Formats: sequence, C-alpha cells, structure tokens
Amino acid sequence: MRLGVTATLGTLRDRVEPQGVVLPIDKGHLSLGWLTDLYTDGFRADNGGMSTPSGLSGESRSVDVAGTRVHYRFAGADGPVVLIHGWPTTCELWREQIPLLAQHHRVYALDLPGFGGSARPAGLYSFGLLAQVVVGFLDCLGLDRVSLVGHDLGGPIALLVALRHPARVDRLVVLNTTPYPKLPSMVRPLLFVARNRMLSKLLTTRLTFRLLFRIGTAKRRGIADDLAERYFGPLRDDQEARRALRAVLADTDPSELSAIEHGAADLTCPVLVLWGDKDPTAPMGIAQRLVDDIPSAALITIPGAGHFVPEDDPLAVADHLSRFLATQRRNPDIRDNPENENNEPPGSNADAERE
Repeated sequence: MRLGVTATLGTLRDRVEPQGVVLPIDKGHLSLGWLTDLYTDGFRADNGGMSTPSGLSGESRSVDVAGTRVHYRFAGADGPVVLIHGWPTTCELWREQIPLLAQHHRVYALDLPGFGGSARPAGLYSFGLLAQVVVGFLDCLGLDRVSLVGHDLGGPIALLVALRHPARVDRLVVLNTTPYPKLPSMVRPLLFVARNRMLSKLLTTRLTFRLLFRIGTAKRRGIADDLAERYFGPLRDDQEARRALRAVLADTDPSELSAIEHGAADLTCPVLVLWGDKDPTAPMGIAQRLVDDIPSAALITIPGAGHFVPEDDPLAVADHLSRFLATQRRNPDIRDNPENENNEPPGSNADAERE
C-alpha cells in the first residue's frame, strides 16, 4: 500500500508540476503544512467560510425519467442543445455558456442522477445507464434530435448516446474527457479510492475539491478555490449527496468504454473535440486519438486552459460551441409549431415540475 501511494503521489507531481502547480512531495509524502494551508485558507469553519456563489443561468425545472427525477435548466428558443456535465460538477458548469448559446439555441443543461438537483438512486451510475437516462430525458421533453455537448464524465455518455441512437444526435461536442477503457494515470487512483470503504469519504471533502480545482484550472487558477466552494458548498451538510457522488465513481466500469473504442469509426454526425491543452488528467493525446478514430471529428484546442475548461475559459468555449452549432438543424417542435404560442420547451407539461 505504501508503495502504491508513493507511486500515485509521484505521478501526481510529475503530471501537474509542468502545468505550474507545485506540489511539495518528499519521499512519497505531501507536506503536512501545505495540506493544512490548503484546507484552512479561506475555509476556516464549516459555517463561516465562503458562501456559495450565485449566478445560475436559465429557468429551473425537473422531469420524471422512468421514475428518476432529473433536474435541468433551460433557456433560448430554437435548435435544441443538451449540455452534460462531469464529475464532480453539476449543470452549473455551463452557467456562463447558457446565456450566450441561448441567443440562437434552445439550451438544456441537466443534472445527471447523483448530482445537483437530480435524484440519487442507488445503482444507476454506470455509463450505459446514464446514457439511457439522457435518452429518456430527450423522450420526456419531446426532443427528437439534438446536439449533445459532454465534458469529463459527460463525454463518454454523449458518445454512447450518439453511437446507440445516431438518429437522435445532430452534432456532438466532447470536452476534456476520458472515453477509452485504459484510463489516464491520474484518473485510476480516484476509482481505487472510491471503491475503498475506508478511503472513499476523502473524495467528498472540501480539501479534495480544492485540490481538484487547483489542478484542473490553468488560465484562471485564481478562481480555483471559489470553484471548489461553488460545488462543495451544497454538499457540506448533505451526506446523501456526498454518498451519491462517491457512488458515481465507484460504479464506473472502464470496460464499458470499449463500445466507444470499437465504435468511434462508425460515428457519422459532425463531431467537435474541444480541448484545454493544459489538462494533466486528460492529456492532449486523448483528444488527438479521438480525432484519429472518428472520421467526422475536428480538433480545436483552447491554449492555456485546464481540465475544467468551461470554467477556465468560458468565453472561448461559448464561442467555439456557437460556431460549431450554427449549422445544426432547426427543431420544428419549438418555434415552428403554431400551437406552441408561449415558446415552451417540448414536453413541458404538468409532469415537469417548476422550481
């Protein structure tokens, strides 16, 4: 065990220090003083630290998908686009892109089961089941064909939806994700910790969130601690939410991603691989492999941005998404439907709960 921890810390140091994050690792141990500073600086009391920032975008609703409550935010009027976040974020990941995309699209940003305002059912966190939830979400809202955008965990989910339901996906965007069975060296330890009863609770501490966002931002590293509180704050007093977040990782089975590895060449919809090039967790080699494997894919890098690229360079992400989605097919179910006088999203009815 000691050798494994030493190797993991060494790998962590080797991968993040070239990106400008210096970790004080000596003989396989993180400096206790550095960890103490990381934990306490700005977070000195559970109820006296920074408050959760506001700024949520779009109208909030929820819908029942096969018995599972799925929360989402939506805005805009035409051309449906569905945004899928990753771990450990929520639909709030897209809060700065939603208003810009909504100028020309109907934007839906959902909380996956186990995250944010959605339900936390046990045993629903495999890639395949989460992809089914996304398809069920489209069915409930009457969305026949959409563009999908997936970051991190949302990337494989979006890819699986496109592979299994090609008629439902007009365009596809993946951002800084790990969609292949052989996971990167910085991701594998997270799964190991998630499956260990003694260690798993470490994943959902303020300390871990702060470390994740310090490593995962590059251009706007000064906001990393604010981001940590933005996503950890709602979990602080919610043990069930923290448990669900750990379960998502514990239930992750990389072997499910072989469907992407073997099926990527069959994707025919236009695909944009949009990547922050300073990501130690999902390096540029993954982005290049996706472009090599998918005949219809194009690669755009966002220089200097890290793993949480929608947070690290929000305007660049919004701009590239807008350009790529500009030619997507219009959805006649929205503005072209004369009965839809209030410009309501398809499927909005008494079953969709307003919040």
